[in-house]
Amino acid sequence: MTAVLAGLFVFAMRVTDMSLDTLRMLFVMRGQRLLAGALGGVQAAVFLLAVGTALRGPLNVWTVTGYAAVLGSASC
Repeated sequence: MTAVLAGLFVFAMRVTDMSLDTLRMLFVMRGQRLLAGALGGVQAAVFLLAVGTALRGPLNVWTVTGYAAVLGSASC
């Protein structure tokens, strides 16, 4: 996988992770704990996939930027 594609993959996985986190919190607030728990498991798998890709091998600017771009946009 090229460095740019790896960065885009990490970015897409982090966007998915943050979206699943929002859905999970909505389900918790609505009292649907079983569905929230299942969604939390999927979210954890997506998060581990993103972090594992970002940290695999020597760090490059694209994977770090892909990971950090989601963190910067979530605080807006």
